[in-house]
Amino acid sequence: MGNEQPEPKLEPTPTADLARLALPATDPPAAASAAPSPLPSPVPAPEVHRIGTRVVEGAGEFYDTVTGEAFVPRGANYVDVREVVPGQLWEDYVFGAGTFRPDLVREAFHHLADYGYNTVRLHFDLCVQGPSCIGRAVGTGLNPEFLDHMVVVMNIAADEGLHLIMAAGRVPRDGLYWDRFAVHHTFEEGLESLGALDENGYYLHPAGIAMQAQYWRDLMSDLALRRAPFEVVLGWELQSEFWLHARKPPLSLARGLVTLPGGPTYNLADTEEKRLMIADATLAWMESLAAVVRETDPEALVGIGVAPSALQSPNPVAARYADVVPLLEVAPLDFFDLITPGVDWDLARQAGTLWSGAWQARPAILGQVTIPRGLVPSLDVAAVRAQEWIADSCAYGLDGWLVWEYHSRPEPESAWGMLSGEDELLQALAPANQPDACVETDLPLYNLALGRSATASSSGAKTPPEQAVDGTGAMWSAADAAPQWIEIDLGGPQTVGSLRLVVAQYPPGETHHQVWAILEDGSSTLLATMEGYTIQGQALEPVLVEPVPGVRAIRVETLESPSWVAWREIEVRVAE
Repeated sequence: MGNEQPEPKLEPTPTADLARLALPATDPPAAASAAPSPLPSPVPAPEVHRIGTRVVEGAGEFYDTVTGEAFVPRGANYVDVREVVPGQLWEDYVFGAGTFRPDLVREAFHHLADYGYNTVRLHFDLCVQGPSCIGRAVGTGLNPEFLDHMVVVMNIAADEGLHLIMAAGRVPRDGLYWDRFAVHHTFEEGLESLGALDENGYYLHPAGIAMQAQYWRDLMSDLALRRAPFEVVLGWELQSEFWLHARKPPLSLARGLVTLPGGPTYNLADTEEKRLMIADATLAWMESLAAVVRETDPEALVGIGVAPSALQSPNPVAARYADVVPLLEVAPLDFFDLITPGVDWDLARQAGTLWSGAWQARPAILGQVTIPRGLVPSLDVAAVRAQEWIADSCAYGLDGWLVWEYHSRPEPESAWGMLSGEDELLQALAPANQPDACVETDLPLYNLALGRSATASSSGAKTPPEQAVDGTGAMWSAADAAPQWIEIDLGGPQTVGSLRLVVAQYPPGETHHQVWAILEDGSSTLLATMEGYTIQGQALEPVLVEPVPGVRAIRVETLESPSWVAWREIEVRVAE
């Protein structure tokens, strides 16, 4: 890569069909006309953005440009994630053709607004290939119907008084973006030293940068043609979670020279030169894409999601590059979104890795506050931990918090969603109930079993029965095969509304459990029988026909199981 290469000749994005934009979102597309719909000319400039950024006493913050008051983003990630390849690939279908549900979007946005939330983070290209995704399945450019749906969602946000963070994940495989650059000589030139285009070359190689620039130009211009209300967009994230492969070129190379287009030559044997080369190349990526966004929306706030990579689980194939501070110091961005592993991580450790004065002059948010069910199996504890973790993060100057995610999915190891239980997490973090996210509040407890005394038929030396009701993810194990039982004293007569039992079981297989209520008079009544194939981490939630009053204890009996009998957590929920 000794010489600067000419930029690839790019095909224009096909013009969208604008005729159907005047129809309600739920109506079928209008019939095609003999002649193409005329394009509006000129496209009006975006309205003035309500949210801007400023520096107050050396610290960056968002603020309301009308009232002058500080603006603190609080809300959720709204996604419709579906498993495409079991255990390997999940895609988001919020905007998809055939999967778009504007009624559900409006219901969710209205629900958030009612509780005082002000921001929703959306991911517009987590679906990378197929008719429901953003790329045009046949031909070049973007899917017109998908773009129509984006505009509908933006208008719903405007109606509900919400602001949006629009986060990019990956250039779609459809739309011929990758194909156009694969045949250009700048794609081949120098990839040995800068990494393949679907690895580090995506950010560091001029072909990767040019491909993304064309994608963003298509996106912004096509949305403008649809008169998208850009003013509802708090910010555009060039990448929802930026990171580099530490074990791929050029990061993996310990010697050799690399020359960036139009830039200096770097000696990879010199650690500092290597750091500088990575920073310079990544900054070129940021500058190029930010400029493209502002071509259409000059007042747009632009940021990126940054993962504190040293805290990620090690991966021998694709370990993540952790040295991002040099990028933050000079990045041409308006805000940062810090993508953290979850509430189980020590904040001081994360601060030492990433959170430093490097970004203090610009706002920084936690865009994916994640409370993993596997680590925090009790919803009551999850709500408390979320409040604690957010309040603790205030000490590091964070400017906003968005929960991953709005919905609650049933997968055993997924995160708690805002709608888990009876909207428990949504209510616990709601600005209407907790005006200052940095000040914790007393939360109601719905789990009658939490922290109560427990006894069992038998227990392992390190797995006492109390661990099934401590909310930590530690388990009770009988250290023996079925039949076994565990009994939880509720501390007095209670009215039981529902049950939730988190399985601790290996290997998976057929199990048979019974849940009994022990009443005030000493008698017992069968609440539920659970039979079927169960796996580790699965939550069993038997349905009670009606609340059961006068219950002083709950007894769970396991009659059959392929493993030693154990429970990770047992929740006895109060009737609401």
